[in-house]
Order: sequence, then structure tokens, then C-alpha cells
Amino acid sequence: MLLLLLLLLRLHTSLQQPTPPPGRCDISQRLDTHTSCTSCAAVTTASCPHGFGIVGTLNCSYVVQIGGSSVPLDGCQHHCAKGVMQPQCCPEHWGTLCLPCPSWSGKTCNFHGLCQDGDLGNGTCVCEDGFSGFACQECKNPNAYGEKCDKECGCVHGVCMAGPDGDGQCLCQPPYTGKICDQVNSRCSNCNPYSFCSGEGDTASCECLPGYRKTPQGKCATICSARDCDVNAECSSQGSRVSCVCKPEYQGDGRICVPRNPCLENNGGCPMNSTVCVFRGPNKSSCECMFGMSPVGGSPEFGCELVSACSADTCDPTAVCQTELDGQPRCVCEAGQIGDGRRCFGNLMERLIELGRSGRQRENLTEAVSLFEKGCFLLLSHNGPFTAFIPLMRTPLTGVNEEEVCKNHLILGQHLYKDLEGRDVNLYGGARFRSKDNKQHYVAFTEQQRPLQAHVEINSVGLRAVTVSSHSPN
Repeated sequence: MLLLLLLLLRLHTSLQQPTPPPGRCDISQRLDTHTSCTSCAAVTTASCPHGFGIVGTLNCSYVVQIGGSSVPLDGCQHHCAKGVMQPQCCPEHWGTLCLPCPSWSGKTCNFHGLCQDGDLGNGTCVCEDGFSGFACQECKNPNAYGEKCDKECGCVHGVCMAGPDGDGQCLCQPPYTGKICDQVNSRCSNCNPYSFCSGEGDTASCECLPGYRKTPQGKCATICSARDCDVNAECSSQGSRVSCVCKPEYQGDGRICVPRNPCLENNGGCPMNSTVCVFRGPNKSSCECMFGMSPVGGSPEFGCELVSACSADTCDPTAVCQTELDGQPRCVCEAGQIGDGRRCFGNLMERLIELGRSGRQRENLTEAVSLFEKGCFLLLSHNGPFTAFIPLMRTPLTGVNEEEVCKNHLILGQHLYKDLEGRDVNLYGGARFRSKDNKQHYVAFTEQQRPLQAHVEINSVGLRAVTVSSHSPN
């Protein structure tokens, strides 16, 4: 019973899958993009655009303004991807409606040309040398015939059955007869207009030319046949000529007619910078707003404008939300800041003050903020990059050189915890930094092996704070 239910569910799902319209051969594609390059500490909170998933994380380089200078830094970015169905015309179909290319006797471009197919094609047949016509159904030389248009008629007094489908037979003008119409035959001396002399010798007779038929009065009159004109053409006859003219919604030579596409000229009259012209059928089109835009004045024909994709919670208050031309929101940081795609981070001093106001350790950072403001405010605001270890203090330090203490809580360059494990590192003030066996504890020592302070790490330009240890100076 369970198996039957699963089969029914699968059948129901398959029935719901949309079928591409005729002429469409949509393909499955993977779209790839990358998040902005930022600090490797910040990239952990960065997100791929809506609908994309993280494939991996790549190394990259970005530039940050420090002290009026542009400093290149190593960073990270997410590689993002998603699967989409890309609309695509089948071969030998063209335009947004994927209409069939011109054909003759069921052969696209009569097999003697290449159709400008695809979504951006216009359905024109580019004929091989020696061929012409809207579907390459004619020989460029009016006297040529044969599949390759490489043979030439030799009719002296007659009309040749020319063209790729012709056999080179001569339709002799009365009273001439013979294979090349070079012999006079009295049996064809009184033929009606629009007739030819068929046969030779005693079998010669007057017959109506192709495209004509014999009336009850024995005369030859023009007729319109399906062979002469396209189904979307109007046929008319005047005298000895049959005329094929495409209907107003179509274009071509009358023997082949294809739909007119207004979008191919001047964007179909739609405003260029904000709308796209959509082909709706023969000589029909409409204007649609580009993605992320809405019509001005209620109709896209008057133009469109960007719709704000920003809401109150799109970006962190530290960033400014902007709507891009593709209609997607983007969180933008001020000069000198970097971000993770949603929030922005300033220099170390700005980040420390921010953590003192709203971070998880804010009750323990008041004195640390005061210490760093006194000891190295300018250093952290205009130099770097540094990795800082912020002491967790509830009471102020007394009798110390604030600048020396501050510098001995800094490492030059950007470092993550994993970069520091099992290493001794020189601090900016001259002391050495050593990680202990417990990976959550780090201790900095002076030359006299005296522990300096308890620490919270703020990586590089102030991207992240992590509690490390809690030591007091001796």
C-alpha cells in the first residue's frame, strides 16, 4: 500500500512539471557567483544571494583604507551556485516565441543555407553561394537548375524549368519545339496565349504553362495554387503573372512568409533603459519592465523605475541598503569599512567601542575601552592591520603605562585562532604571545615571563570578539 502511494505521489509530481512550449528546448544550467571578498573572520557570517547555496570558500584579496592609505589584505569569499532552467530555442527555431525557421518542401533553408536561429535570431536564411530566396529555394542565376544550381539551361525559344527543384526542361514558345526549342512545328502555330508547345513531331500539342489552366473556352487562364504562395500570403493574378504578397503581419517574398517582429527595430518602441520588448506574435509585441522595476504611470510603455528591495531588516544598522539594477538589495559599507554582506566593521577602535555598547562582554569592556582610548587610540584608528586581545576588566589598571600595555595586546597583521595555535608570536609592544595546551587559553609574557592580561580577541580590523582567558597581572 505504501509503495502504491509513493508511485501515485511521483506520478502526480511528474504531471505538475511544466512542459516547454513547441520549439523550446530548455536546458538545465548552474549559475555561479561569489560573495564580496572580506576578512576570513567575517566570511563565516556572510550569506550567498537568495536562492544560491555555498559550494565552497575561496581565497581572495581586498583593499581597506587605513590611515589614508589603501592596504591590500588577504581575505575569503564564498563560492555560491544554484540550478536554473535556461529558456532556449530548439535548433532551427528563432525569437522569443521560438518560431520555426523558413523552410521549403519541409527542408529548413532548403538545406542550402544557415538560419539565424536562437533566442536572439531573426529567422533569416543566409544562403550558400549560388542560391537565393527567403528559404534559399531559388538559384541566384535565373537560368541555373539542379540540386546544386550548377547546371544551366540552353533553351533557344522557351522558358527553362530552372531552380534547385527544376530539371532543366524547356517549355517551348509556340511554334517552336525540340529539346532546346530550336525547331518550328506547324502543329503549334495557333496556340492560345500563355501556352507552350509540348512534344515533338506529330505528337506536338499546345499545353497551358505551369500556373495556368484551360478554361471551357479552350483558353489558358492564370490560377493561384498552394505551390505558388505561402499560406500566410495573398495570391493574385494579372495577365500572365501570378503575384504573391505576404499578409501585413508577415514579411518575406510571398513564396515564404515569416511573422514580423516589432522588437527587432528600436526595441519595439519601448523605453530603452527600463523596459524589454516581448514578441507576442505576428507584428505584435508588448513592453515589460526590467527585473526589479515597476511601471511609471501605470504602464511600462511610459517607462519603469527601480522598486526598493530594502526593508528595515535587510541590512544591519551599520550598513546602508541600496537596490541594484538587477532589483536585488545590497548592503553597502562606508569608505574604510569592510563587511560580510549584511553588516559593516570599522577600525579596531570603532569595533571595540561598538562591542562595549552591545557585545556579549559589554559589562567587562568598559575599562578596556578606556585603557585603549588612552594608550593607542590613534594607532588603532589610523594604522594596522592588527589583531587585538582585549582585557576583560571590571576595575581600571593603576600605575601602568597605558601605551605599553595596549601595544602588548596587539599582534601586527590579521590572525584567526587557528593561525595562533601552537605558536609563539611577537606582540607589537615587544612581549611574546604563547598558546597553552588548552586551545581556549592564551597567555602573553614579557621578557621576565610575567603574564600581562586576560584577553578577548578582536580579529584584524575588528570583526569578531571571542573570550579567551581571564588572568590578572602579577
